[in-house]
Amino acid sequence: YLSKVIIKKKNKKVLEIGTGSGILSLVMAQRDNQVLAVDISERAVKLAKINAILNGMSDRVEVIHSDLFESVNDKFDLVVSNPPFLPISMDREYFFAGGGREGTEVIKKIITSVGAYLNTKGEVYILGGGFGIDEKIFLFNDLKEYFIKKRCDVNVFILKKNRALNELRHLKHELGIIEIPKEDEYEKQYYYAFLVRLIYEGSGQSKIIDCYFNKHDLLRMAKISKFEKFE
Repeated sequence: YLSKVIIKKKNKKVLEIGTGSGILSLVMAQRDNQVLAVDISERAVKLAKINAILNGMSDRVEVIHSDLFESVNDKFDLVVSNPPFLPISMDREYFFAGGGREGTEVIKKIITSVGAYLNTKGEVYILGGGFGIDEKIFLFNDLKEYFIKKRCDVNVFILKKNRALNELRHLKHELGIIEIPKEDEYEKQYYYAFLVRLIYEGSGQSKIIDCYFNKHDLLRMAKISKFEKFE
Protein backbone atom coordinates (compact mmCIF):
# COMPACT_ATOMS: atom_id res chain seq x y z
CA TYR A 1 0.00 0.00 0.00
CA LEU A 2 2.70 2.49 0.93
CA SER A 3 4.62 2.04 -2.32
CA LYS A 4 1.40 2.49 -4.35
CA VAL A 5 0.19 5.57 -2.46
CA ILE A 6 3.51 7.41 -2.69
CA ILE A 7 4.28 6.31 -6.26
CA LYS A 8 4.43 9.88 -7.59
CA LYS A 9 6.80 11.18 -4.92
CA LYS A 10 10.07 11.98 -6.71
CA ASN A 11 13.21 14.00 -6.02
CA LYS A 12 12.49 14.13 -2.30
CA LYS A 13 14.50 13.67 0.86
CA VAL A 14 12.87 10.61 2.42
CA LEU A 15 13.10 9.01 5.86
CA GLU A 16 11.88 5.47 6.43
CA ILE A 17 11.33 4.47 10.07
CA GLY A 18 11.63 0.72 10.70
CA THR A 19 13.03 -0.24 7.31
CA GLY A 20 13.34 -4.01 7.90
CA SER A 21 14.71 -5.51 4.67
CA GLY A 22 14.80 -2.04 3.09
CA ILE A 23 12.34 -2.85 0.31
CA LEU A 24 10.33 0.38 0.62
CA SER A 25 13.49 2.48 0.71
CA LEU A 26 14.70 0.77 -2.47
CA VAL A 27 11.38 1.49 -4.18
CA MET A 28 11.65 5.16 -3.17
CA ALA A 29 15.27 5.32 -4.36
CA GLN A 30 14.21 4.01 -7.78
CA ARG A 31 12.13 7.17 -8.11
CA ASP A 32 15.17 9.44 -7.73
CA ASN A 33 14.60 10.08 -4.02
CA GLN A 34 17.47 10.30 -1.52
CA VAL A 35 16.57 7.98 1.36
CA LEU A 36 17.69 7.56 4.96
CA ALA A 37 16.50 4.20 6.29
CA VAL A 38 16.60 3.44 10.03
CA ASP A 39 15.84 0.40 12.15
CA ILE A 40 16.27 -0.58 15.80
CA SER A 41 17.44 -4.05 14.75
CA GLU A 42 21.13 -4.43 13.92
CA ARG A 43 20.30 -7.47 11.78
CA ALA A 44 17.75 -5.48 9.80
CA VAL A 45 20.28 -2.69 9.25
CA LYS A 46 22.86 -5.16 7.89
CA LEU A 47 20.26 -6.78 5.62
CA ALA A 48 19.00 -3.45 4.28
CA LYS A 49 22.59 -2.34 3.55
CA ILE A 50 23.26 -5.56 1.65
CA ASN A 51 20.04 -5.16 -0.34
CA ALA A 52 20.95 -1.57 -1.24
CA ILE A 53 24.38 -2.73 -2.49
CA LEU A 54 22.97 -5.70 -4.42
CA ASN A 55 20.45 -3.42 -6.12
CA GLY A 56 23.05 -0.77 -6.98
CA MET A 57 21.43 1.89 -4.80
CA SER A 58 23.89 2.37 -1.95
CA ASP A 59 24.49 5.91 -3.25
CA ARG A 60 20.79 6.77 -2.81
CA VAL A 61 19.95 4.73 0.30
CA GLU A 62 21.79 5.28 3.57
CA VAL A 63 20.96 2.77 6.32
CA ILE A 64 21.68 3.43 10.00
CA HIS A 65 20.85 1.90 13.38
CA SER A 66 18.33 4.05 15.27
CA ASP A 67 15.49 3.65 17.75
CA LEU A 68 12.92 5.68 15.82
CA PHE A 69 14.41 9.23 15.55
CA GLU A 70 17.19 8.75 18.11
CA SER A 71 20.08 8.94 15.58
CA VAL A 72 18.32 11.14 13.00
CA ASN A 73 19.73 14.66 12.63
CA ASP A 74 18.13 16.02 9.49
CA LYS A 75 14.80 17.16 8.05
CA PHE A 76 12.85 15.47 5.27
CA ASP A 77 10.18 16.10 2.68
CA LEU A 78 8.61 12.70 3.27
CA VAL A 79 8.55 10.27 6.22
CA VAL A 80 7.19 6.75 5.74
CA SER A 81 6.78 3.87 8.15
CA ASN A 82 5.18 0.46 8.56
CA PRO A 83 5.95 0.09 12.29
CA PRO A 84 5.13 -2.82 14.65
CA PHE A 85 1.41 -2.79 15.42
CA LEU A 86 0.52 -6.16 16.92
CA PRO A 87 -1.19 -5.88 20.34
CA ILE A 88 1.66 -7.48 22.26
CA SER A 89 4.44 -6.37 24.57
CA MET A 90 7.21 -4.20 23.16
CA ASP A 91 9.86 -6.25 24.94
CA ARG A 92 13.17 -7.44 23.51
CA GLU A 93 11.81 -10.79 22.31
CA TYR A 94 9.10 -9.31 20.10
CA PHE A 95 10.36 -5.75 19.50
CA PHE A 96 9.98 -6.32 15.76
CA ALA A 97 6.24 -6.92 16.11
CA GLY A 98 4.99 -5.48 19.39
CA GLY A 99 2.99 -2.27 19.31
CA GLY A 100 1.84 -2.34 22.93
CA ARG A 101 -1.52 -3.35 24.35
CA GLU A 102 -3.60 -1.63 21.65
CA GLY A 103 -1.01 -1.95 18.91
CA THR A 104 -0.60 1.81 18.50
CA GLU A 105 2.17 2.78 20.94
CA VAL A 106 4.96 2.92 18.32
CA ILE A 107 2.69 4.73 15.86
CA LYS A 108 1.84 7.37 18.48
CA LYS A 109 5.52 7.88 19.26
CA ILE A 110 6.25 8.46 15.58
CA ILE A 111 3.35 10.88 15.13
CA THR A 112 4.19 12.97 18.20
CA SER A 113 7.90 13.23 17.29
CA VAL A 114 7.97 13.47 13.50
CA GLY A 115 7.14 17.16 13.24
CA ALA A 116 10.68 18.14 14.26
CA TYR A 117 12.08 16.19 11.30
CA LEU A 118 9.90 17.58 8.51
CA ASN A 119 10.65 20.30 6.01
CA THR A 120 7.96 22.85 5.18
CA LYS A 121 4.96 21.08 3.63
CA GLY A 122 6.48 17.73 4.56
CA GLU A 123 4.21 14.68 4.54
CA VAL A 124 4.00 11.53 6.66
CA TYR A 125 2.55 8.15 5.66
CA ILE A 126 2.16 5.41 8.29
CA LEU A 127 0.68 1.96 7.69
CA GLY A 128 -0.55 0.46 10.94
CA GLY A 129 -3.34 -1.12 12.93
CA GLY A 130 -5.22 -0.83 16.20
CA PHE A 131 -8.30 -1.71 18.23
CA GLY A 132 -11.40 0.28 19.07
CA ILE A 133 -15.17 0.39 19.24
CA ASP A 134 -15.29 2.77 16.30
CA GLU A 135 -12.78 4.28 13.90
CA LYS A 136 -11.90 7.23 16.12
CA ILE A 137 -11.13 5.33 19.31
CA PHE A 138 -7.86 3.65 18.40
CA LEU A 139 -6.04 6.79 17.36
CA PHE A 140 -8.05 9.96 17.42
CA ASN A 141 -9.19 10.05 21.04
CA ASP A 142 -5.61 9.99 22.32
CA LEU A 143 -4.14 12.35 19.72
CA LYS A 144 -7.04 14.69 19.02
CA GLU A 145 -5.66 17.58 21.09
CA TYR A 146 -2.17 17.05 19.67
CA PHE A 147 -3.43 17.26 16.08
CA ILE A 148 -5.27 20.50 16.84
CA LYS A 149 -2.32 22.04 18.73
CA LYS A 150 0.16 21.19 15.99
CA ARG A 151 -2.30 22.11 13.22
CA CYS A 152 -1.95 18.69 11.57
CA ASP A 153 -4.17 17.80 8.65
CA VAL A 154 -4.92 14.08 8.92
CA ASN A 155 -6.40 11.48 6.58
CA VAL A 156 -7.01 7.98 7.95
CA PHE A 157 -7.81 5.34 5.34
CA ILE A 158 -9.43 2.27 6.91
CA LEU A 159 -8.13 -0.70 4.92
CA LYS A 160 -9.51 -3.56 7.00
CA LYS A 161 -12.13 -4.03 9.71
CA ASN A 162 -12.55 -7.26 11.68
CA ARG A 163 -13.93 -8.32 15.03
CA ALA A 164 -11.17 -7.86 17.60
CA LEU A 165 -11.47 -11.35 19.07
CA ASN A 166 -11.42 -12.94 15.62
CA GLU A 167 -8.27 -11.02 14.75
CA LEU A 168 -6.56 -11.90 18.04
CA ARG A 169 -7.38 -15.58 17.66
CA HIS A 170 -6.09 -15.53 14.10
CA LEU A 171 -2.83 -13.90 15.19
CA LYS A 172 -2.42 -16.38 18.01
CA HIS A 173 -2.96 -19.27 15.62
CA GLU A 174 -0.62 -17.88 12.95
CA LEU A 175 2.18 -16.55 15.15
CA GLY A 176 1.75 -18.31 18.48
CA ILE A 177 2.79 -15.15 20.36
CA ILE A 178 -0.53 -13.52 21.15
CA GLU A 179 -1.92 -14.06 24.62
CA ILE A 180 -5.54 -12.94 24.57
CA PRO A 181 -6.35 -10.93 27.73
CA LYS A 182 -9.81 -10.83 29.30
CA GLU A 183 -11.95 -11.64 26.29
CA ASP A 184 -14.86 -9.49 27.47
CA GLU A 185 -12.64 -6.41 27.02
CA TYR A 186 -12.45 -7.07 23.28
CA GLU A 187 -15.91 -8.51 22.72
CA LYS A 188 -17.41 -5.27 21.39
CA GLN A 189 -14.25 -3.97 19.72
CA TYR A 190 -12.97 -4.14 16.17
CA TYR A 191 -9.48 -4.39 14.74
CA TYR A 192 -8.62 -1.81 12.08
CA ALA A 193 -5.77 -1.80 9.60
CA PHE A 194 -5.22 1.75 8.42
CA LEU A 195 -3.06 4.18 6.51
CA VAL A 196 -2.42 7.55 8.16
CA ARG A 197 -1.47 10.57 6.07
CA LEU A 198 -0.26 13.62 8.01
CA ILE A 199 0.55 17.11 6.84
CA TYR A 200 1.97 19.41 9.53
CA GLU A 201 1.35 23.14 9.71
CA GLY A 202 -2.10 22.72 8.20
CA SER A 203 -5.37 23.67 9.87
CA GLY A 204 -5.94 20.83 12.35
CA GLN A 205 -8.57 19.02 10.30
CA SER A 206 -9.21 15.36 9.61
CA LYS A 207 -11.04 12.88 7.46
CA ILE A 208 -11.65 9.16 8.05
CA ILE A 209 -12.25 7.16 4.89
CA ASP A 210 -13.47 3.56 4.70
CA CYS A 211 -11.64 1.68 1.95
CA TYR A 212 -12.10 -1.89 3.14
CA PHE A 213 -15.17 -2.55 1.00
CA ASN A 214 -13.18 -1.88 -2.15
CA LYS A 215 -9.40 -1.82 -1.89
CA HIS A 216 -9.12 -0.10 -5.26
CA ASP A 217 -10.68 2.93 -3.57
CA LEU A 218 -7.42 3.50 -1.70
CA LEU A 219 -5.52 4.94 -4.65
CA ARG A 220 -8.44 7.16 -5.57
CA MET A 221 -9.09 8.32 -2.01
CA ALA A 222 -5.39 8.92 -1.27
CA LYS A 223 -5.54 11.89 -3.64
CA ILE A 224 -8.24 13.61 -1.58
CA SER A 225 -7.13 16.96 -0.16
CA LYS A 226 -10.41 17.91 1.49
CA PHE A 227 -10.45 17.53 5.27
CA GLU A 228 -13.13 17.77 7.94
CA LYS A 229 -12.78 19.70 11.19
CA PHE A 230 -12.50 17.83 14.49
CA GLU A 231 -15.71 17.85 16.47
